[in-house]
Amino acid sequence: MKNSRSLFALLVLAPLVLANDWALDKLAYEPKAGATLSKQFEVEGEMDLADMSLEVDGQDVSEMAKMEMAIKTTMKLSVTDRYEEVSGERPTKLVRTFEEISSSTHMSGNNPMTGPNEQDVPLESELEGTSVVFTWNEDDSAYEVAFEGEESGDESLLESLAEDMDLRGFLPTSEVAQGDTWTIPAEAMKAALAPSGDVKLRPGDESNPMSGLDQFSQNDMIGDLHGTFEATYVGTREEDGARVAVIQLKIEGRSAQDMTERMGEMKDKMKEGMPEGIDFDVSAMDLEYELEAEGELLWNLETNLASTLHLSGEMRLIVDLAMNMTMGDKAQSMDMSQTYTGSQTITLTTGE
Repeated sequence: MKNSRSLFALLVLAPLVLANDWALDKLAYEPKAGATLSKQFEVEGEMDLADMSLEVDGQDVSEMAKMEMAIKTTMKLSVTDRYEEVSGERPTKLVRTFEEISSSTHMSGNNPMTGPNEQDVPLESELEGTSVVFTWNEDDSAYEVAFEGEESGDESLLESLAEDMDLRGFLPTSEVAQGDTWTIPAEAMKAALAPSGDVKLRPGDESNPMSGLDQFSQNDMIGDLHGTFEATYVGTREEDGARVAVIQLKIEGRSAQDMTERMGEMKDKMKEGMPEGIDFDVSAMDLEYELEAEGELLWNLETNLASTLHLSGEMRLIVDLAMNMTMGDKAQSMDMSQTYTGSQTITLTTGE
């Protein structure tokens, strides 16, 4: 009787065990050599100045300097990637054509000194219209970046470009069943938060008073990213005629950047937009960036490449600035801190 019960239990449990094995799915990154894929990233953000403090020569004058500021930014990046050579977990040679790189920032505000004001700051990149080759160097474990073929350009445009726009680091390292959760590495997360790295977005209008600021890009804000980046597999579904894996995302990211050197590089350009007789030196500038967002990544199980991404959540940006300013024969030290809060949305769409 005892053996019969054991046999009965095995017969009951066997289908459940087998069903669990069948439910395991492999989410793979496997682009085919010679394949092409277009990718369109859009990053939208809206922020309002939530808090500000200002000290002049050590005296708190925050109440006198109260101001309002609202900033709305839209960045668009459209590329076509050609996977010329693929080996293992990455392309060993990838050609990227930058079809569109643009950004538009609208700022509106009111302060006691200048009154109400509005300003639009369009940004553009000299990389737009160029093709860049990423070639994997096994010895250095890094990509070498160059303009394609005989195409030439400013080599500094290639600095800090990132190859990964495929979000392959979002995938689990083993087969998964519905409900399984894993952690996305911070470095992989940057592929979504700062797509293609520093794409050199700069103000194109030299007469614009903001041109000297060189607009801190999304890549600048991200910097050395830390936090918790969680992915959960929720199964598969049909999307636009293709079978896709659905990965839910929940992220809490933050970073802190010392931008003092960068401000020093922009100092001369910024002075061109200031009234005559005013001089300044920036002794310290720090940025803190935080993003809490949720979203969904769809992974195409036929092409084994990302299909779409949507992330949306709350953002906070803190700017701390210390500077010395001279007006004629009068010198002052200023310490200012501004906290901006708002929202940020990141989307990716793809197609052949």
